[in-house]
Amino acid sequence: MSSTAARIEVLTRELSTLRAQLAGLPEAPFDALEITAAVERYLVPLGRVRLVVALPWPSPVPDAPPWLLGVVRVGAALVPVVDLAQRIGGQTTPLTADLWLVLLERPWLGLVVSSVQGVIHVHPEAVVPLAGEPGAVVGLCGAASLLCPEALDLEVALDA
Repeated sequence: MSSTAARIEVLTRELSTLRAQLAGLPEAPFDALEITAAVERYLVPLGRVRLVVALPWPSPVPDAPPWLLGVVRVGAALVPVVDLAQRIGGQTTPLTADLWLVLLERPWLGLVVSSVQGVIHVHPEAVVPLAGEPGAVVGLCGAASLLCPEALDLEVALDA
């Protein structure tokens, strides 16, 4: 390999690392839970997923935004339950018995989803960062949007 090619390779890696850091994207390969909210597919880094359960009926929170469906008790913690489809895409999810709750931890947050496809392995090179203001969706990986749970946590805390 020529010195120019080696230098280009180093700069490409550095650029990739900087893009990932700016966008909140993982720098190393990671596993993600593939979920569907309404008709949109999302990926949630598996390191934040604590549990997936059938949706328990949340207790309402007075004066909450419409996407905050309420809270559920997990052990000693009260966990906010967010309608992911409504929070990100604006489409309300009708509450039915066939919905799932994806529980994230650090801090606790529950995402209401219509289905859980499974776990997939993601390489950072396969993720296309989104331009513009950072938000809960930080990139695209195939037909799925990559969620940044930390950004979603912050949005919930600021808007609730």
